[in-house]
Amino acid sequence: MAFASTVQFAPDEQSSYPHVESRMLLAGVSGAGSVTVNGETFDVRPGTIVVMPWGHAVSYQPDAREPYLVYGAHLIPWHSAAAPVDLAVPHHRDHPLTGAASRSDRDLAIGSGLWISDERAHPTLRSVIRLAAEIWDRGTPSRDTAMALGVLAVNELQTVSPRPPHDDRNLPVTLRRVLAWINAEPGRTITLDQLAEVGGTSPATITRLFRRHLATSPLAWVLHTRIDGAKVLLTTTALPVNQVARRCGFSDPYYFSRRFSRVTGVSPSTWRRQWSAP
Repeated sequence: MAFASTVQFAPDEQSSYPHVESRMLLAGVSGAGSVTVNGETFDVRPGTIVVMPWGHAVSYQPDAREPYLVYGAHLIPWHSAAAPVDLAVPHHRDHPLTGAASRSDRDLAIGSGLWISDERAHPTLRSVIRLAAEIWDRGTPSRDTAMALGVLAVNELQTVSPRPPHDDRNLPVTLRRVLAWINAEPGRTITLDQLAEVGGTSPATITRLFRRHLATSPLAWVLHTRIDGAKVLLTTTALPVNQVARRCGFSDPYYFSRRFSRVTGVSPSTWRRQWSAP
């Protein structure tokens, strides 16, 4: 764990960082706002948990009336035992530690891309993030303490087994019905009006349900479902990238590559090289 803190944003405080070499673990405590990671914007509410990909670009937009309070922890998933531990995180490409061979991401159960959940599904993970923030709030911990916090976080991220949202009984029946319909065939054409029809309600209500319970918009959820499907096809088949794109609902392979890169931080071809079995 390279750094952690509890942060109360001011109403007019907006910050952005172009290249952060950590897996940023964010937990919403109170208030509201949004975060944009690699071009994708989503809501942050009390209980939201976000794990950002290695090398992400991020900007924070707190609500003007009730800005969010968050726990944040920068996780370095792997560090060479032979190299000195520097409790710092690059936030831009000119930082001396950017690209350091002694630290890097590693394969985690949640994958290497943007991962969003909540404390109902993963209460222990939230506790680990909170613990790290509260320890760092008292002052910079010892190297051993920072490493122990990192081990706790990695172990928790390696053991999470997310419940499929459409099977989550804590979600409204209408929302679960829509999620199951999306999951059944995410590659088809999907519009907000269709989702409303499946849910038996209005587009405004469907949008409100997604934002309240999943901290994102309906079509952003569809996009991430398609990207998740593309990850599987890229690593388990030899299909050309353009065919993967079409199977996952992208008629334009160039648009697919741009969206995939924004979400994961790498191109589809690079993802295939990095994550396919030898």
